[in-house]
Amino acid sequence: MTCSRNLRRTLEWLLVALLCWPLTGRTQTDHPPLYQVEVVVFTTGALAGWTEEFWPWPPELKTLLTPAAEHDTNAVENSENPGENAPQDGTGTLNPAFAPGAENDDPAKLGETPSYKRPRAALLNALLNGQPPGWAPGWMEQVRPVSPAQRLLDDAVARLSPKRGYRVLLHRAWIQPAVPDAKSRFIRVTGANAYGDSADLRVRFHLDRYAHVNLDLEVNRRIPKAAREAFAAHESVPLEQLPEFWTFHQTAHRKLKSGEWHYIDHPLFGTLVVINRVRP
Repeated sequence: MTCSRNLRRTLEWLLVALLCWPLTGRTQTDHPPLYQVEVVVFTTGALAGWTEEFWPWPPELKTLLTPAAEHDTNAVENSENPGENAPQDGTGTLNPAFAPGAENDDPAKLGETPSYKRPRAALLNALLNGQPPGWAPGWMEQVRPVSPAQRLLDDAVARLSPKRGYRVLLHRAWIQPAVPDAKSRFIRVTGANAYGDSADLRVRFHLDRYAHVNLDLEVNRRIPKAAREAFAAHESVPLEQLPEFWTFHQTAHRKLKSGEWHYIDHPLFGTLVVINRVRP
């Protein structure tokens, strides 16, 4: 009898555990943890960065100089795979002859890789104003602002002064649910400085076994007067046709820990990102 009672009690506990387990899983899914996400994008004043690497031509310049690009076959003949030197993780090294062009350009004809299509993203300001796009998942309705007193990168921004050659393009912080990768979406933040430089940053934060962030950044920089002549020669662009601004594109992925700063480097700008668990 004692063995029978013990067995029945064990089975009862097992049944309770099986009934409770799905409920626990649903609770974690329906109420994911909240994290503060904070990003800073800034430009650097080093002129050498303009000629350290070959930077892909902006589409409008490629369109303007298409005849010249079509007759520049040296780079194609010297490489079995013209796309093998395409920039990785946002850096340069791409010869201008292979710069991404207009959407209707023929990559095979110009020896290029297809133009990169930036990911769809919900504008942060719209989310903070309670106006998510129609396609937005439900968790985006929980995105909320961060008070200035709770920002984590204010001290870093204070050190990024123009006297040291830095100009801040954007500094934004917000709180969002840490959803799994499959449910995550990009949030878009933009900014500019008084010199006309601008940044368009898309941030996708998700939490599976670890916290991850994907960044897709486009920076539009005014070409400094002191660098224009050297930069035009370096990029094989006639000086009189060199545009006033040059667009740079960078993508990055980082695995993060709460409170740990991450710096994504570029010869002409930089990005700081940090996350922090928000307790109820």
